[in-house]
Amino acid sequence: MVSIGYCSVKMFSGIKVEKIKKIIYKILIVSVFLCLFIGNAMANKPHIAVLHIKGKGVPASLPRIVRNLIEKELYKKNKYKILEREQIRQAFKQKKLNKHSCNDEDCALAVGKSILSDFVILGTVKKSNGYMFTFEIISTLEGASLYQYKRQIDLKDSLENFVKSMVNIFSKDLKKYQIIKKSDKYDEFVKKIKERKLQKNNNRYFSLNAAFYMPGKEFNEVAK
Repeated sequence: MVSIGYCSVKMFSGIKVEKIKKIIYKILIVSVFLCLFIGNAMANKPHIAVLHIKGKGVPASLPRIVRNLIEKELYKKNKYKILEREQIRQAFKQKKLNKHSCNDEDCALAVGKSILSDFVILGTVKKSNGYMFTFEIISTLEGASLYQYKRQIDLKDSLENFVKSMVNIFSKDLKKYQIIKKSDKYDEFVKKIKERKLQKNNNRYFSLNAAFYMPGKEFNEVAK
C-alpha cells in the first residue's frame, strides 16, 4: 500500500511538472512575440532628437524646462521614438561639437545623422516683452529644415500649456509631411525646402515671422 501510494504521488508530481513546463514554454513564446512586436513598433516610429534649447537673456533653468516639456509631450503622443540624451551627448563628443553653439541646420544634421534620427528639433528663447520662442524641425533625410515657428508669450502665460500647444503643432505638421512624402508632390516639396536652405545660407532671405512655415499652400492642400 505504501509502495502504491508513493508511485501515485510520484506520477501526480510528474504530471504537475509537465504542466508547469508547458505553461512556462507558452509564456516564453508569448514573451518573444511580444518583444518582437514592440521592437517593430518602436522601429517604425519616427526617431526624434530634441537638442539643447538656447537661451538669450533668460533664466538658465528656462531652456532646460522647455526641452524637458517638449520631450515629455512628444513621448505622450506615443507616435515617436524620443532619442536619449546620452546618445545625443555622445554624438556631440564624437563630432567634437559644442551643444551650446549648435543652433543651425548643419550642426543639427551632423548630430541627427550620427544617431540615426529622422528629425531634429532646435529651439531658442529670449526675453522680449515676455519670452520669444523660435523652433525648427529639421529632417535628416532631406538634409534641411522642414518647418520653422516663432511664438511670443507673456510672462504670466503657462509655459506647460504653451509647450503642449507647440508640440501639437509639431505633430500635426509631421503628419502632413508624411502624407506629402507619399504623394506626387514630394519632389516639388523637397525642391522648395532646398531652395529655402540656399537662400538662408546666402543670407538673401530668411524669415521666421510666419506663425509656421510650410513651402507652398499647394502642399497644405495635399496634406488635408
